[in-house]
Amino acid sequence: SCLRSRINHDSAAAATKDGDDPSIGFVLYLPTVNLRLEHNPAFAVACHAANHLNLPLVVLAVVCDDASHHTSSPVGSGGVVMTARRLAFTLQALSHACHQWSRHGAAVGVRVHGPKGARV
Repeated sequence: SCLRSRINHDSAAAATKDGDDPSIGFVLYLPTVNLRLEHNPAFAVACHAANHLNLPLVVLAVVCDDASHHTSSPVGSGGVVMTARRLAFTLQALSHACHQWSRHGAAVGVRVHGPKGARV
């Protein structure tokens, strides 16, 4: 795919050669709700922008693992708590989506924030 060919491409050097702003290096897509390739208008727009700008597309999914945060407030205090079951479900969905996004040509990363810091 034309996106894949740009993942390892030096876009800053290419932008300088073409006279564009060399500080633009990639298009970033942050999935927040829709963890799939098909029927995903935001991902389609990100792909269109990356193709139009001739830049690589980077997908960065961020998951908050707050299941093991111990607080004095009850679970029903209004905040959404990531239970272990919900975290497993989200990571399983992301695993499938990441393979699809990667096959489509995007560079993909997942960052999980937990009580002991972040893991990538």
